[in-house]
Amino acid sequence: MTFSELVTYITETKNASEGSDPPVFRLGDLCCLYKERLEQLGIKSPNTHATRVKEQLLFHIPELEAHHQGRDVLLVFKTDVGKIIAQASKYGEAMHVAKAAGIIRNDMLKHKRPFNGTFHDGCLADSVPASLLQFVCMIENGADIKSQLEHGISKSTLAISQLVQYNCFARTKKKTQFHRHSKDKYERVDVVFDVYKKLSLKSETRTKRGRGIRRRVTGTTKTPQNWRSFLRDDSNKSELFNFLADRMCDADTTSTIIVTRGDNAISNKVRSLDAVAPCSHEEADTRVFVHARDATSQGSKSITIKANDTNVVVIAVSTMPSLQELGLEKLWIAFGQGASAWWIPVHEVVSSIGPEKVGGIMFFHAFTGCDVVSLSGFRGKGKNCMADMECM
Repeated sequence: MTFSELVTYITETKNASEGSDPPVFRLGDLCCLYKERLEQLGIKSPNTHATRVKEQLLFHIPELEAHHQGRDVLLVFKTDVGKIIAQASKYGEAMHVAKAAGIIRNDMLKHKRPFNGTFHDGCLADSVPASLLQFVCMIENGADIKSQLEHGISKSTLAISQLVQYNCFARTKKKTQFHRHSKDKYERVDVVFDVYKKLSLKSETRTKRGRGIRRRVTGTTKTPQNWRSFLRDDSNKSELFNFLADRMCDADTTSTIIVTRGDNAISNKVRSLDAVAPCSHEEADTRVFVHARDATSQGSKSITIKANDTNVVVIAVSTMPSLQELGLEKLWIAFGQGASAWWIPVHEVVSSIGPEKVGGIMFFHAFTGCDVVSLSGFRGKGKNCMADMECM
């Protein structure tokens, strides 16, 4: 990259001198520029051999020739360089641009930087590949070596590079093809519903949202036209969940299906459900891990949980060590829906952040108000507070 900047400096100087005195480059001055640029990029005491630099320049710029004047080596262009530039193929230039874009894009897709809970000096520059950062810097400040030495990497260069890196991943993710799995893909499928109890704190919160219209749920009931009003009534949801649980257990599949039905659970096969029912958990966010523990105890090595709530991700990270003690090897969270869906490898997250942060993540999640960002004392600042505390 640095050598290409040196080549660009020579060629652009020649282009800018059309109609005036031709430029003459002293090899010693070019070597000094080359060495200073390497040091700026973090290479300590780079060894720049003048003869090798001259040979590489003559190879990459055939129009350049070397002349000796005493102990100095002077590099000048041949007299026909103007004609060569005028006849240069535009198609060839476009191919060079496409090739450069392809190389940088591959670096962007391969670039991974695990987060260890702290922000070190230079973390912003490390968040994008060096090839992208240098390319943006060349576009913004100029591709020649003097411009790079003068301006270096600025905040705007970092911001543009990070935006390009993010959009590259976001748009690549949308192109990912998702294939529908067959009904017998999994050995066991657990479906966990919320439980709505009258005497609970959650019931008081739901009441403040308003009351819906009570409707019976049967196999012949028409689909509600106003789903929002239908779901505001806890009895409607409880009856709907029970109806779905009964129908799912009647499904034609070789997989084992376990579905919660209130505090209890039912299955499409004859088996013991003592490990998952009766259960006092009201929310499926936590109850699903009772089923994960039972599946692990039964020999499952890999589990996938479908969820759209960050609470499930936090709980999964917190409970993963205990599941690993029972023999679980991989735990995936299928997060989001449609084109925005992505898979979170909880086992890798736990390994990356370490046992100390895993043990405290539930406390930080609740204390900082990341679950309820309007929590008193952290209004609208829950996630920022959590990030700050992890860095302390």
